[in-house]
Amino acid sequence: MCSSAQSRQARTARAPTGARRLCSAATISTLLLLGGCGDRAGEGVPVSLEISHVVGAQPLQIEGGGGVVASDHVHATAGTNDVASTQSAQTATGRTEARYRRADGKPVSITRLRYYLSNFRLRRAEGGWATAASDAHSSAGYFLVDAAQAASQSFEFIRAPAGAYSGLEFLLGVDDARNTAGAQTGTLDPARGMFWTWHSGYIFLMLEGRSYSSEAAGAPHESDDTAEARNFAFHVGGATPAHLSRSIYLQFGAKPLTLRAGTAPSIHLHADVGALLAATDDLRRNSGDDESGHDPSGDTMLDAQQSAALMDAAATMFGIDHVHQDKAAPAAGGAS
Repeated sequence: MCSSAQSRQARTARAPTGARRLCSAATISTLLLLGGCGDRAGEGVPVSLEISHVVGAQPLQIEGGGGVVASDHVHATAGTNDVASTQSAQTATGRTEARYRRADGKPVSITRLRYYLSNFRLRRAEGGWATAASDAHSSAGYFLVDAAQAASQSFEFIRAPAGAYSGLEFLLGVDDARNTAGAQTGTLDPARGMFWTWHSGYIFLMLEGRSYSSEAAGAPHESDDTAEARNFAFHVGGATPAHLSRSIYLQFGAKPLTLRAGTAPSIHLHADVGALLAATDDLRRNSGDDESGHDPSGDTMLDAQQSAALMDAAATMFGIDHVHQDKAAPAAGGAS
């Protein structure tokens, strides 16, 4: 069984006294150019990341290729957003879906959640950084997480020297240099469905689902169970506006991450999608629309302020739940 949840800690550039720091990809790019990111970690102790998606205290259930997929390893205490318990309901086509309640009390279901994570590094307890290896000619170090695909939610992100580390930093999105470099390969291949050819650049975050909270103007009130579902889609990214990616720093708490030879530690994150649902609810109310910015072509158009607000909310999703410190490294040539 997993140990008890560790406290989430992070820092905020916009609110220095807060617990979380959000900054643009430009900051990381500048540090790289100045050589301020510390050692490049190529050989060393492998460290992996596991991500479980939740909505408040409930595991996220999302429709995948094989039906509804639920995140595992979720503790009952996970999540900080005030979201009601999961409600199972049947759609008009007879399909069962999980519905969650937004801040306005109306139900919503999630059909797609995808996002990029990149630019990983570990903060040394004594200062300095161990930075994940990257290659300008490949997508190494860029991970596409799909809440409906379990394999995408667990991956090795760094090989770092043995020692003690106090925190983890990563980018939600794609840094400016790679975002403006055109179509690439691997996880950055446009075939992955996360690249805009007409808008230039990558989609950093994709959230889609069905809302039962809105009614057409002048339409009579309908109950949650009988109201017709309205599809929504929020796609955020592209080269314009710039600097929409968000840098996230999470501290390990009182007990640092200690890397030792022969081990392969695993860091388990919770991503609370309730933060995104609350943000989309705010966008809907402030815009006066049913769902913000969804045009008939299927692409979502958000203005710069709305895009920034959604990425700010997405950056607050993540928190360290627990760490497996002494997980044994796989034998050479064995399965990982």
